[in-house]
Amino acid sequence: MSDIENRQPAPTAEFHEYPPILDTAGAAQMLGLKIAKLQELCRDDQIPYRRLPGKGRVYHFLRDDLVAWFDGLTSDTSSQAEAARTNA
Repeated sequence: MSDIENRQPAPTAEFHEYPPILDTAGAAQMLGLKIAKLQELCRDDQIPYRRLPGKGRVYHFLRDDLVAWFDGLTSDTSSQAEAARTNA
């Protein structure tokens, strides 16, 4: 397991400290998820992401999109996110 996958989640109050465009590792750290879980959410179109043409499965994330997505989670979805975080 890589160091990136073992990072601790950042408090939500620190979302603004992340750059406006994040790679998968940065977005996973910001949300407190493992990279594999974040990639799964992307594949299932459950989280906002961008892919550049010709870059295959390289995901990019807009910080503000992730914050809006996170803020819009319902309590049921929040439970799922917390479960994903616990299983991460």
